[in-house]
Amino acid sequence: MIKKTSFALFILLVMFTTSAYAATERIQGNDRYQTAVEISKAGWEVSDIVVLAKGTDFPDALAGGPLAFYHDAPILLTDSDRLPYVTEKEINRLQTKTIIIIGSESAVSSKISNRLIDLGLTVQRVGGRDRFETAALISQLIPSNQAIISNGRNYPDVLSIGSYAARNNIPILLTEKDRLPIHTEKALQDKINTLVIGGEKVVGKAVVSQLAKHNPVRIGGTDRYDTGRKIMNELQLSNEMAYLATGENFADALAGSVLAARTNAPILLTKTSVIPTPTRALLPEFNEIKILGGQGAVHENVRRTIDGEPLILDNPKVNTITDNMFKISGSATANTKLIVRRNNKDFNVVNVPANGKFSISIPLQKSGAMFSFFILDGEGNKSETVNVQVKAQSNPSKKMLYAPLVKQMPELPRGCEVTSLSMLLQYTGVKADKMKLAREVRKSPTPLRWINGKKHFGDPNEGFVGDMYSFSKPGFGVFNKPIEELANKYLPGRVVNLSGGSFDQVLDYVAAGHPVWVITTSWFSHVPDRYWETWYTPNGPIRITMKEHSVLITGYDSQYVYFNDPLDTYINKRKPLKSFIQGWEQYGKQAISYY
Repeated sequence: MIKKTSFALFILLVMFTTSAYAATERIQGNDRYQTAVEISKAGWEVSDIVVLAKGTDFPDALAGGPLAFYHDAPILLTDSDRLPYVTEKEINRLQTKTIIIIGSESAVSSKISNRLIDLGLTVQRVGGRDRFETAALISQLIPSNQAIISNGRNYPDVLSIGSYAARNNIPILLTEKDRLPIHTEKALQDKINTLVIGGEKVVGKAVVSQLAKHNPVRIGGTDRYDTGRKIMNELQLSNEMAYLATGENFADALAGSVLAARTNAPILLTKTSVIPTPTRALLPEFNEIKILGGQGAVHENVRRTIDGEPLILDNPKVNTITDNMFKISGSATANTKLIVRRNNKDFNVVNVPANGKFSISIPLQKSGAMFSFFILDGEGNKSETVNVQVKAQSNPSKKMLYAPLVKQMPELPRGCEVTSLSMLLQYTGVKADKMKLAREVRKSPTPLRWINGKKHFGDPNEGFVGDMYSFSKPGFGVFNKPIEELANKYLPGRVVNLSGGSFDQVLDYVAAGHPVWVITTSWFSHVPDRYWETWYTPNGPIRITMKEHSVLITGYDSQYVYFNDPLDTYINKRKPLKSFIQGWEQYGKQAISYY
């Protein structure tokens, strides 16, 4: 009997021993019905009685384990309106004579009982108007002055206690969180001792108060897995062997509870893919672990963890990548590192967040490029490599973007480059003031000098040359590298320098929705040689024309290129595409965008 002081039957600490596991077995089928059959085969050659419960809902089935053990019968599962073939076949193999159906006809319909009768079986039904009455009716069939009390609205806590309840012929009664149902109260009238399973969030203090005359003892942890650990540690349970079942569904642990009771073994609960810490702490106590359920219920990595084998990580799932995309997205095992390679070279390393979803910003890729993905966990376990090839996506025949227009005048007579950059940054949503950019852009320290009739001045590849704020002092402008450096302060890691490439690359970015900063001639076409000069910089001679200008490209069609000109008063100015490209190429194919 249960006593509050000595905790006889309940409070016997388990001695901790560390032992090597035997190779972990798995009792499994293709689904919960087949798994229940395999559990039956593992425990019974024949059985006059079979307990039959609904396999898709837990309420009526929860209390069935002790009744099945009382009759030395396996638990098999059925659909509400159809007896699965595997279940019927197992009933025949067991040479069963009597079926005890758990639950009313709303749970297991008369179609099932009629089918069983047609098979020549005697059918008994234990079912009330609800789950609480069903459990109460079951308790009347198990002679005991004790009862286990568990929340009838959820199944996890009762799974861990199922084999103990069955082996000790203690019925399981169900309760609401804060109130004992009337049928449970009536069933308790002859019970001297009760064991409450679950913490106060599961079975409230009010219920324990109602149980006062039945000597309640509570075993409850912080969650279902911790409750299972406490049940193991506080009850007289064997540590020779344990069964491991998912704590995220009821069917396998329910069907396995009777087999576990027959072998005097507890049922431990696990998450599908990882063994929770409370359960993991118990594993060294056992000489043997048997898993209940297939890999959909208990992943292969759980078995590998038990047997000390390297884990197999699920392969990352990567969405289609096309040559007009700025993101790679997909899903992978949470809290792992996603290793990304492109064309067999390292590309990126991403920490996969807790929700398992990842998104990687990328510059536009060439069609045919090959990305490779795999994940690593903290213990060095690795998934297989997933290869995804970039697919070609045709650009639209015309495209128009609407970037804000920022005028360089009157403050920045020579500040077209930083003004065009401010338009690009503002298009991305970044607050970027042209005057602030003018202050921040790197400057060339070299002043204008004439030496032996030769012009010596700064290098625009190094920084802004001369004075930006007036035409009364010598000045010129700045090229792409200092602008790229400045842009990266506002879009860190997202700036792409397209300089030196083809104008098709520029149009690719516009087609994908991103405007492009460029340097071209102020004529927006070819400038004859007579307007070009050579000057000498600390880094060597360069060819320069003062007819230099920077704009933000915002669109195109078959004949024209469209751009925001910081010297103009309206957006999407247009010039003939062919001549614009000529001027752009003359000034070194300089272009910058972002991803």
